[in-house]
Amino acid sequence: MSEIQVIAVTEDQYENASVMMLPEVAELLKEGRPMTVLSAVMDNVAVGVLAGLVDTETQSFVITSLYVHPDYRFNGAGRALIWKLEDILDEMDEHLIIKAEYTMQSVQNMFLQPFFTKMGFRQEQAQFPAYYMTDIGDIVVSNKAGEGQNGDIHSFENVPDTLLKAAANRSINEGLVLPEGGLTSNNIDGETSYCVLDDESVDAYLAVENVDEELLKIPALWSSLQNPKEMIKMIECSFKGLKGKYPPNMKTAMLATNATAYKLIQYLFKRAEPVTYSFVKM
Repeated sequence: MSEIQVIAVTEDQYENASVMMLPEVAELLKEGRPMTVLSAVMDNVAVGVLAGLVDTETQSFVITSLYVHPDYRFNGAGRALIWKLEDILDEMDEHLIIKAEYTMQSVQNMFLQPFFTKMGFRQEQAQFPAYYMTDIGDIVVSNKAGEGQNGDIHSFENVPDTLLKAAANRSINEGLVLPEGGLTSNNIDGETSYCVLDDESVDAYLAVENVDEELLKIPALWSSLQNPKEMIKMIECSFKGLKGKYPPNMKTAMLATNATAYKLIQYLFKRAEPVTYSFVKM
């Protein structure tokens, strides 16, 4: 087996490395955020990448992306990336702990949990934001749920893109992180994503994202409504659409950004399992 080399990726090489990163991490690179990016190379081919940045508030180095190409897994590339990172942090002599947090959204991420444990990381309770997963068949929906209640609840496919983009900008300004491409992305299921309209303005929305054939994700739930009943109606319209469109065993992961959102998930999902994991190495 060829020897694995780990090199630090410079700014002019970020574009090549970004294809193996999470979209949100690649976006941070484009914005010029100071990040450490390492690439595992075998036979002059990049086979893996690790990216992260220093969090001065928690005195930690946060791994934001770790990926090894499926054809090169179990050959030591992941270990080499972690060892190189540890060497770099030792040279910095700032006594930083290493943190890694990820969401098990696919079979690929299933390998990360045992990997981090083997590398000496300790699993901790993930803080918000965190995803919780359930089967569509376990979602609670009122029999009265239906589009057009009071004429103000609509699916995304029946709402102009200009209104959805305006709503996305409002929620982003309030700190919400949206999927790549926003609410009008091709990955957003416009049939089951719903919003509340009032005077040509979107005042609340729930976005459903197609991850793959086995998983849906609800990465964004936002509301400026004073009356929470309208938001619940909107959510139930979306969930009724999900139950009518997808099989009962389809996995659905919903993001909880705070304790209030978590309570809402507990109310809507019969059996919600946490799928966001956090690992720490001192």
